[in-house]
Amino acid sequence: MFGTSDSPSADLEQHAISAPLDRHANLSTENAPKPGAQCSTCMLRHICMASNLDETDVVRLNSVVRNWKMVRQGQALYRAGDPFQSIYALRSGSIKTVLSHPSGRECVSGFFLPGETLGLDGISTEVHTCDAIALEDSAVCVIPFHLLEALCREVKSLQQQVHKMMSAEIVRETGQMMLLGNLTAEQRVAAFLL
Repeated sequence: MFGTSDSPSADLEQHAISAPLDRHANLSTENAPKPGAQCSTCMLRHICMASNLDETDVVRLNSVVRNWKMVRQGQALYRAGDPFQSIYALRSGSIKTVLSHPSGRECVSGFFLPGETLGLDGISTEVHTCDAIALEDSAVCVIPFHLLEALCREVKSLQQQVHKMMSAEIVRETGQMMLLGNLTAEQRVAAFLL
């Protein structure tokens, strides 16, 4: 399993994961990545990335998802223009994503609740395209994308789950475009609440 050095899994074991701190947030120790994120013991496992994995593959996913961090209300998990390094699984709290228009106007592009994954916006350009702001004190699992990619090459069920997450993001974005383009403000609020 992890024994051969030419395997991507062996590389997973050798990498020290330290998620970058948000350069815009208070850099106190409370924002520092905390070790101990374990998919195998997480209460959200059934709705998160590990939902369709067997026990052996969940242990392998644990080797990638080693850290979690707190994001205080009003602080940014990441900002538009920040380098893309990780995706994030929301453990608790809620986060909104915000797009900024050159005129200074801001548009909320999404809301994320526990069990959902955010940060996928940075995959194509290797920089984030929006700000992710905590609506309340929130905890996120930090998933370094290069390690996740390596594991996906070996664990097909995980690769399928990542593809489903990306597809769901496309569907969510399309739905948001429809809401923003065709509904009144009252209708958008009602649609969000539903």
